[in-house]
Amino acid sequence: MPDVIVANKKMSWKEYEKMIKEMEKTQKPFKDFIEKEVMPSYKKIFEEKSDLSEEIKKRHILVAEKFFERVLWVGFVSYERIRPEFAKHEFPRWWQTHVLLSNLDENQVWSALRRLIDFVRNNYGLEMVGETKFKN
Repeated sequence: MPDVIVANKKMSWKEYEKMIKEMEKTQKPFKDFIEKEVMPSYKKIFEEKSDLSEEIKKRHILVAEKFFERVLWVGFVSYERIRPEFAKHEFPRWWQTHVLLSNLDENQVWSALRRLIDFVRNNYGLEMVGETKFKN
């Protein structure tokens, strides 16, 4: 297997596999929290909302699911470690080129994501480091 470059560091394929396994192990509590706590509760809120269209409900759930998938893929190990810049700028830009069959623009993605961020803060008391930098 060829060598890989991660964060400007060259490593062998075996080193890379070891790093990925360690990251997955470190992320397990966060991943479990997302899958067992946050997403089921977040989905339930939208199931109970009668003032939103099904399209809007699906949009918010999709943004939340993709956000957490991306957060784990990038390597964040806890909610608090997610950089506000990642949430507000990088993820909505990433969405434009990586989420197929979605016509959401960056502002719509951010709007849906903002609702998730508020949900996590209000229900779990968690904030991203520097979250106070967010402006609606």
